[in-house]
Amino acid sequence: RVNQSLCGVVGEDEAVTCPMPKINIPDEQPLFVYAPRFVNREMGQSTPYPATLNVLTITLALNVPIPAIVDTLDDGVSVVISNLARAVAGPGGGGKSELQVFGRILDGVAGADGSRSNDFFASSYQGAARTAEWDNDAKELRMWVVRNLPANTLLELSFELTNPVTGQFSPDIAVKGLGIPIEEVFVEKETAP
Repeated sequence: RVNQSLCGVVGEDEAVTCPMPKINIPDEQPLFVYAPRFVNREMGQSTPYPATLNVLTITLALNVPIPAIVDTLDDGVSVVISNLARAVAGPGGGGKSELQVFGRILDGVAGADGSRSNDFFASSYQGAARTAEWDNDAKELRMWVVRNLPANTLLELSFELTNPVTGQFSPDIAVKGLGIPIEEVFVEKETAP
């Protein structure tokens, strides 16, 4: 007599021991890599008035962890917030300057010291934490990653710019990653309830 099993055809007196079928899990496949993306990217402001110091706040979260140090990158990993149209920082001249970035972890992993303060970003690849590079000509803020960014953790970052002197509609502000490419996407704008 012959029996049919998951392992194929076997005789009546044969013991049937067969391995479990392999489940095809993508992250176990050689060189499968998740595409990093922003799963949260909300932005708001403290004031809509012209020529006034405005605190812009963005809350970001990534779907995967992003390392601070990548040996194959000369310029490191950075996050860029762009199209901050007509805003200015400092004395208002052209060129690049350093901005203070205030932040905190809203949920998820605390820092090594147990704190929830933000020391993930700096104004250059090896710069001081809690700063960013403001490009007054391009109207963008670039923050280099100086501490590993955890996945699925809300990071709230705030920085000050001066509003334009004349009225304007809110521009299409975008955020992207450089070094480890993270696709550029528009921020979701906070609205009053």
